[in-house]
Amino acid sequence: MKDRFVILDIDIGHKNGFSFVRIVAKRLRDNKKLVLYDKSYKHYFYVIPDNQLKIEELKTEIEKLRVAKGNEEIAPYRTEIVERKYGLEKIKVVKVYLKKPSHYLEIKDKIKELKNYGHKIEKDIPMIKHYLSDKGISSGKVIEIEYEKEKNEFEDLDLNEVYLIKNIEELEEPVKIDNLNIIAFDIETVQENGNDKIIMISYATNKNEKGIISINHVNINNVTVFNVSSEKELIEKFHKILKEIEPDVVFTYNGDDFDLNIIKNKMQKYGLEYDFGFAGKKIETRGRGRGKSQHLYGRVHFDIYQFVSRILAPTLNVEVLTLDAVANEIIGEGKKDMTWERMHDLWKEGTLEEVAEYCLNDSIITLKLGLTLLPQILSLSDITKMLLDDISRATYGNLVESYAIRRGKKTNTLIPNKPKQEEVIERYLYGEYEGAFVYEPKPGLYENIVVLDFRSLYPSIIITHNIDPFTLIYECNDNKNKVPDYDYCFLEKPKGFIPEAMEHVYNKRIHVKELLKKLPKHSHDYLIKKAEDYALKTILNSFYGYLGYVNSRWYKRECAQAATSFGRFYIKKIISEAQREGFKVIYGDTDSVFLAIKDRDLDKVFDFMKKINSSLPGIIKLDYQGYYIRGIFVSKKEGKEGAKKRYALIDEKGNILIRGFERVRRDWSNLAKKTQERVLKYLLNGDIEKAKKYVREIIENLKRRKVKKEDLIIYVKLQRSLESYETLAPHIYVAKKLKERGIKIFSGMIIPYIITSKPGKISEKAEIYYEAKDYDIDYYINNQVLPAALRVLNAVGITKEELLSGKKQKTLF
Repeated sequence: MKDRFVILDIDIGHKNGFSFVRIVAKRLRDNKKLVLYDKSYKHYFYVIPDNQLKIEELKTEIEKLRVAKGNEEIAPYRTEIVERKYGLEKIKVVKVYLKKPSHYLEIKDKIKELKNYGHKIEKDIPMIKHYLSDKGISSGKVIEIEYEKEKNEFEDLDLNEVYLIKNIEELEEPVKIDNLNIIAFDIETVQENGNDKIIMISYATNKNEKGIISINHVNINNVTVFNVSSEKELIEKFHKILKEIEPDVVFTYNGDDFDLNIIKNKMQKYGLEYDFGFAGKKIETRGRGRGKSQHLYGRVHFDIYQFVSRILAPTLNVEVLTLDAVANEIIGEGKKDMTWERMHDLWKEGTLEEVAEYCLNDSIITLKLGLTLLPQILSLSDITKMLLDDISRATYGNLVESYAIRRGKKTNTLIPNKPKQEEVIERYLYGEYEGAFVYEPKPGLYENIVVLDFRSLYPSIIITHNIDPFTLIYECNDNKNKVPDYDYCFLEKPKGFIPEAMEHVYNKRIHVKELLKKLPKHSHDYLIKKAEDYALKTILNSFYGYLGYVNSRWYKRECAQAATSFGRFYIKKIISEAQREGFKVIYGDTDSVFLAIKDRDLDKVFDFMKKINSSLPGIIKLDYQGYYIRGIFVSKKEGKEGAKKRYALIDEKGNILIRGFERVRRDWSNLAKKTQERVLKYLLNGDIEKAKKYVREIIENLKRRKVKKEDLIIYVKLQRSLESYETLAPHIYVAKKLKERGIKIFSGMIIPYIITSKPGKISEKAEIYYEAKDYDIDYYINNQVLPAALRVLNAVGITKEELLSGKKQKTLF
């Protein structure tokens, strides 16, 4: 048989003394889920001889290895001599196949004792990652599998039949959302005797099914409602619904730490043995701490919160990573209003309709959020050959490493081992290397500003200058890749593995961008390609950091250091050339330069760019980012120098670009952020008097207590466990209060609070935001509004005294 499938999960199964890769995949012709295993694939690693002429002898020595363990004799399954690229040269290595991955631990020390042993490589790549990379398959593309039916001999699977894979390959067909059954769910809990009690579970699917399971009677129109009498019965009913829907993807928001974690704990409490996974498998907790996940065998449990916090967060403007904030930014919808106290009161009263609507809405927006992000997630899976479950919890380093491993397999390049702990410590001890160059601005207001920036600066530098751990040399002479400020360089030829891998992504992205120009916006093909572009950009921009990451397989301090050194060289070159051409340079940082021009003379700017680009090597190119009619640059908190990455610009259409101001910080109230943003707008439109007047109005509103409580909330993140804090900062004080009320507090949690007018230290004046009865007027004037406003107004010579006195300032224009 031969069919098209979508891969959902992969694990390792064992039978007859062998380990096999097992795939749970959905057959597209009938939507049936199957378990298939690959009998031909064996785990392996490589051994490099100390002398290439001794390769045959090393192979023979390895074949003779025998290790007794109990009644089992452990030996290599088979060996072969293969040619692989190691760094810049091709060498011969012994490929050692094993019956089980665990056998490596039994024979590794024996291999070290062999006469012709050099060292082992690819010894720490898991069997599943080997398989996905070797076969070039993922959850992102449709997979064609040739297979045949077998009786199930895997004791851990509750199935009559499994299927033997005869051949497997990835097609060019992307996985579509319609190929998948998707469910999002949410639970609501209250505190009883200091413990979480589940009172409701809601769900929503991509097939327009919506439902609520509730303890106590609930009645909501157009929604399927199941009223149950106990927590145990609630879990039983949810399990039954999950089995009926048979989802391929389960979306949660913080399900690893909350929803599924609580359900699993409740199952243990009541002695329930439910198989929330496929083929009789239960919820499996993997890892611990921040790396903890709840795995559902045969289904993708995609915790959107994990993906947002690890990958998406730097691209978002939200203050906190709550479902409400993230969903509002990405899909334009948020949570319904509900406080913990309100929910608890409604539970006591036995009137749960409001809670039910709140809970169901959480499932619906989690589903919409997941469906919106899924094309990008599928593209990341395709490029990195990672499963969706792993993409959910991946870091940038994980994404880059997985892509690089796949690229290595495709080009027959050996993958370096991960560093040992002592190597990691040694890398840490080197300390930080010099970063980007900053041309500090003179604080003030400027007109007619052009922004130029380098296109993907660090990736283009690494590709152009062949920056790679194996191309690094110290005899440079006339080498064009000599690193500025350092006594080393990189070979001009041959191309190193890292720049070659990056160039592959770079060229692929250029191709995708060209396709995007030809496709109708909002069409299905356009959205798919847009998601692919995002995935390619994410991988490309992550490589530079990976070279300097102490746990990297391809770590080389000199490589990361070289990228920033070349970056400083090129930005300084642009600044110097711009000044020589008569442009006024306002600001420069990392990969951008801001120029003040006369009379909107853009032709002169484009001529300048053309001249510069003709002199730049390789793919390093300067781009036109935009023209702005006015911009403001502010000073550092201390001193009169300009601050880096802290400016605001307005273009000809009135669009405002703001970077680095308090409006993007969590620890400022919404009132302070709004004040600063409005002041910026007034200044960018050339009206200082309106800016001053607005600040005075805000201060007056505070004094008259006319400010909404919601605008006074301050958000601060717990950077570590609550117990580890010695000082009692306001957010710690509030967090301890919350914990006393039975609310779970964890590292990374955002604590919202308001400073009230009650007596005491600032920390003692902090109150849980929904319990605050008033606010401290002086605190919000002197510690929030004035500092936020003066951060901007100081740049145009306005002082605190002048702002409060009402004396008129001369206009700038």
